[in-house]
Amino acid sequence: MRNFGLAMIRLISLIRYFGLSSGVRIFWQLWKGNGKSEFTINDRHFKNKLFFRSHQSDPYIFDQVFVEQQYRFPDKFKGEVKWIIDAGANIGMASVYFSNRFPGAKIFSIEPDAGNFNLLQKNTSGYPNITCIQAALWDKEEMLDIGNKTQLSAGYIVEPTKKNNGIPGITIQGILNKYEMNEVNIVKIDIEGAEERVFSSSTEWINQSECIIVELHDQLRAGASKAYFKSMAQFNWETYVCGENIVSYRR
Repeated sequence: MRNFGLAMIRLISLIRYFGLSSGVRIFWQLWKGNGKSEFTINDRHFKNKLFFRSHQSDPYIFDQVFVEQQYRFPDKFKGEVKWIIDAGANIGMASVYFSNRFPGAKIFSIEPDAGNFNLLQKNTSGYPNITCIQAALWDKEEMLDIGNKTQLSAGYIVEPTKKNNGIPGITIQGILNKYEMNEVNIVKIDIEGAEERVFSSSTEWINQSECIIVELHDQLRAGASKAYFKSMAQFNWETYVCGENIVSYRR
C-alpha cells in the first residue's frame, strides 16, 4: 500500500510539472523501466532521450529534480542568468533542469565518475549550452580517486591519490579564469562531503557568485557544515531551504 501511495504522489507531481499527457507518459516509462538494467525516457519536454540505470541512483535523482522539484527555488536574479556551474552533475538531471529553466545560460557540468559521466554526456547531447567536464570539484588542482565504489553512484566520495590515471581535481576559480567569467550566476554544489574542502580554502569565488546552492554532507566528511557557514558568513546573503539544498542569494 505504501508503494502504491508513493507511486501516486510521483504521478500527480509529474502531471503538475509536465502536464497531463507528458506526466502520464513519463510516469509509465519510469514504471516500465523499474528492474531493467537500463531504460530511457522520451518526451517533448526534453531535447533528447534520457538514459537511466535502474540498479543505480538514477531514478531517485530524476525524482529529486523533477518530482520533488528540489531546484525550484525563488527567482531573485537581478538580470539574465548567463553562467551556471553544476558541480556533482551525476547523470545530468539538474543540468537539464537548469537548461530548460534558463535556456540562455551556459552550463558547466562537472562529474568525476566515468559511468555517471557517460550518461551525463548522453543526457545532455541535445543541449548545446551544456559543457560536460570529467573532473571533481576540489579546493586545489590535484589528482583524485573515488574511494567508495561499492556505494551507489550518487554517493561516490573523492580522495587525493598518487595514481597517474586519477581524476583531475578542479576549482571554481579555475573554471572562472579558464572561461573568462567575472561572475557566475548559479553555483550548484552536491559533491558528497568534498564541500568541506571547497569551502575551507580558495573561497574568493564566493563573492563572484550570485546564487549558491549546496547540499551538505557532514555524515560523509566531518566539518562540511562548519566550513560552509564560516565562509558564507563573511558575505551578505539571503538564504532559503529547498528540499535537501541550502539556497543563498547575494544581497
